[in-house]
Amino acid sequence: MSRLISLYLRKLQCSIRNFDRWLQSIGSGQPPLGGIPALAGVSNLPLQTQPLPDYSSIFDGIFWAVPKRRRSIQRNRTRRRAIEKKIVPVTDIIPCSECGHPKRKEYLCSHCLIRIREETSEIQKQMFKDLEESGDLPDKKIVVLYEGEEEKDGGDGVQVVEVKKARPSWFPKALLLNVGRR
Repeated sequence: MSRLISLYLRKLQCSIRNFDRWLQSIGSGQPPLGGIPALAGVSNLPLQTQPLPDYSSIFDGIFWAVPKRRRSIQRNRTRRRAIEKKIVPVTDIIPCSECGHPKRKEYLCSHCLIRIREETSEIQKQMFKDLEESGDLPDKKIVVLYEGEEEKDGGDGVQVVEVKKARPSWFPKALLLNVGRR
């Protein structure tokens, strides 16, 4: 408890010393006329060995970022609509090889992406329909079989998901066979 009190008294002494310096800087550079009686009993406390930091330089740069004059509307619009910022026309648009909709070269067709998402969600519904009863996640290799396809013997570690429709042309069977190989 006494350590806490001495800490607060030291802080008070430092703040009073700073106030005293401030009064000296305002006046003619002379110390104030009278002493401060509150410090009479505190003077025997050990002082900090490091000099007090000078915080006056902190506030020197606060207003540097403020512009001197308001930027006019014409200058703002000229800056925003600069020639360098103009939109470049896209010239690499080609028709999709699957659906025929226009798409960018080297990009996936957005219409095909919607179809892929629908097909994937149907497969997931079929896959998790069996697992809802047990509540477990699949720990086996999953094979998707469409109508008219035969199951190859994959062993015990294979879960077969049967989809009751024909395989889409854009979803090849060999797609999943080469996943891990490079």
